[in-house]
Amino acid sequence: MVIMKNTKSIFLSMLMLTLCLVNIMAQDKASGEDKFVLKFKPLMQQCGELKEADEPAIASALTEIAKGDAPAKIRLAEQLGKSCNKKSTPTLIGLLSDEDPMIRIAAIEALAQLGDEAAIDPLIELQNDQDWHVRFVLGPALCAFQKWKASYAALNYIGESTTIELNNENEAKVRCSAMIAVNQLKDVNFSRKALMFMFGILDSQNEAVKKVALQSMYFFKETRNFPFELVGTMKQSRNPSFRAKAAYWIGELKIEKGRDQLKLATIDSDNNLNKVAKEALAKLGKENDGK
Repeated sequence: MVIMKNTKSIFLSMLMLTLCLVNIMAQDKASGEDKFVLKFKPLMQQCGELKEADEPAIASALTEIAKGDAPAKIRLAEQLGKSCNKKSTPTLIGLLSDEDPMIRIAAIEALAQLGDEAAIDPLIELQNDQDWHVRFVLGPALCAFQKWKASYAALNYIGESTTIELNNENEAKVRCSAMIAVNQLKDVNFSRKALMFMFGILDSQNEAVKKVALQSMYFFKETRNFPFELVGTMKQSRNPSFRAKAAYWIGELKIEKGRDQLKLATIDSDNNLNKVAKEALAKLGKENDGK
């Protein structure tokens, strides 16, 4: 009887352990898949001033990463990204050429978090990576540096790539992910062009691409710059089509700061713009006093 009870206890313990492992694996998988879901994500906060001191933990990680398997490399890359130690940069840059895209992704995100500007050029070299997951995280990673060269690449090499055709849902996600990141930059000089690029994607004849673009527009309201760019387009653009598109999205996203421009557009000489502006004002609803 004692043996049977012990056996049963061991069996239950093994069962609980197995269930825990399955749950952890399911959570890891869900977390990994969530990384590639298109949504609003704040730009990654980088380390401040980087250290250059010799640290045992960093030395150990740099040694282990060379001989580790894929999960180990990913884990160690994350560790190095959080180290705020400049000595991590060369090894992380080396991982950008790994044949495993998930390792490349881990290195991209680690370098973005580390913030060493020496990584900008190596990151830009991944602009034509054949795995869309890599390019999906690359645009936001470059924007995290808040440097002109990195931001330019995110907008023009990834957000509006001329070497990779925009013909499927995943490529649309790559472009829109970059545009959402660009509209969070402190440097607002890139935001208007990103808006124009989005208008172009919205006009796509590919229904899958257009669907992604439409879904993305609702995330732009949460960005730092996009609402202002819509209003600015209403104010400054001489293109009635652009102004009409901006008017539509001011109404659809309920951007209150665009109300005055919509009012002016209702008396514009362009009949289509008049109509769109009136419909957008209706979506904004009654004006609240004090706003």
